[in-house]
Amino acid sequence: MIRRVYKNSQEEMVGFILIVVLVSVIALVFLGISIIRQPKQEYKSNEVSNFLGSFLQYTTTCESRYLPLSMADVIKECAENEANKCNNGELACSVMNQTTEEILSAAWPSGNASYLKGYEFDIETISKTNDTGEIVIRKQLAGTKKGSCNVVIKTGADKLLPFGNDDVRIKLNACYSTA
Repeated sequence: MIRRVYKNSQEEMVGFILIVVLVSVIALVFLGISIIRQPKQEYKSNEVSNFLGSFLQYTTTCESRYLPLSMADVIKECAENEANKCNNGELACSVMNQTTEEILSAAWPSGNASYLKGYEFDIETISKTNDTGEIVIRKQLAGTKKGSCNVVIKTGADKLLPFGNDDVRIKLNACYSTA
């Protein structure tokens, strides 16, 4: 009789352990799904904002009337007309794209060895609709994506340059991992 009670209690303990393991596995699955579905955290960044301010003041190789133009001036020239040329014959849009690539590569190195996993950079002409105040992208002047922005923390900022009835928006998002 004692052996029978002992055997029954062993079966109950095995059943209890199986239930605990099953509940633990289900809890881990739900935790994993909630972490995967967690939206990216996005922050406004003073670092990115300061970079964009400096970027717009950078002196390019493009000259007009024998004076070197800043990136802000070259961007406006490109937005005004894609055929606008510098004194040396280069297109303002080409100078804008080449200089942008050089600056971004030097200032925002990304990769596996860095916390910075990538970035997204856009220059576009935008305007607001009169009815809703919604921003409408009129024309994409430049766009660069490097690395991966499928990470947890995304910092960014944008700058607006007045341009006729529209504005030119320069936007940079830097993507970081937490590990």
